[in-house]
Amino acid sequence: MSFSGTWKPHKTDKEGQKKFYELLDAPPAIQEGVGSFMDKISYTSQDNGDSMTTTIHGLPDGDKVKTVKLGEEVEDQGRLGKMKVKLVRDGNKIRSTETYANGKTSSTVREVNGDVMTVTMATGDFTVSHVYKRE
Repeated sequence: MSFSGTWKPHKTDKEGQKKFYELLDAPPAIQEGVGSFMDKISYTSQDNGDSMTTTIHGLPDGDKVKTVKLGEEVEDQGRLGKMKVKLVRDGNKIRSTETYANGKTSSTVREVNGDVMTVTMATGDFTVSHVYKRE
């Protein structure tokens, strides 16, 4: 299943996302700010087979473009600073693990079924999910 396309938020859990960032020890400004722009963020993804190129639209500090080769750990800059990320394809899913500079970890599963993508993020025993629709 291809991840290519533009994905817009359909159902987001702002309170859950806030708690997710709280559990990762994000600064209070990030915890509070997440809800104000979450429904405005969209993603344009190009599934290149062995890599993914994603443009994140609607971030407070402007759009960001990232290309990640699947199966390789890379260093990235996110809202919580530097982190290491590894993405792996698993059928119609892309699984990622994130290790942050503060030692905290999380995992993300992006699953595509037709024109719907469910993104489930976890840290410790806590999970939060969001649903996106392809334009």
